[in-house]
Amino acid sequence: MRIIAGSARRTELEVAAGSTTRPFLEMARGALFNSLMPILPEARVLDVYAGSGALGLEALSRGAERCVFVERDPRAASALARNIAKCGFSAEATILRQDAGRAVAGFGDNEFDLVLFDPPFPDLPGWRIGGQAEETMRHAARILAPDGVVVLRIEDRKVPPPEWPGLELVDERRYGRSRVCRYGNATGGDA
Repeated sequence: MRIIAGSARRTELEVAAGSTTRPFLEMARGALFNSLMPILPEARVLDVYAGSGALGLEALSRGAERCVFVERDPRAASALARNIAKCGFSAEATILRQDAGRAVAGFGDNEFDLVLFDPPFPDLPGWRIGGQAEETMRHAARILAPDGVVVLRIEDRKVPPPEWPGLELVDERRYGRSRVCRYGNATGGDA
């Protein structure tokens, strides 16, 4: 796995052996970030379930101002720290070793322009409507800047994309078994 474009282009990323992370296919990552280019310059990014950091590092490489990476797995967080240093983004990056829900709930209103969620395989069942995922996405709507974007990668189970309080689905793409859903702030929503 490597950074596709920008200042860290072609930098090879380390993926922690035995971690539960699932790499985001290069083709899908490239298409996603090409579509996000209008909001990336100077964007404030939150990469939840960061794993190797491929998503947040791609955003930084393409001009984002800063990125907060949330990763609770110690092996993945160590690999992530090495990847940040290898890409030269130590000053622009922060790693939080916390549970995703707790981390997202702790940020202030309108703090991020782009919020990326790529849950690992063991957490995917919890990303159906209800429970902790719904509460996490409610906080994601609150911390999202007015013109910001939330991206959620889920496994394609041939069901409609999830709806979340305060967020509105604006785009959905399928890549193999994965579905990448883009959300914006809901107009008149309860964010």
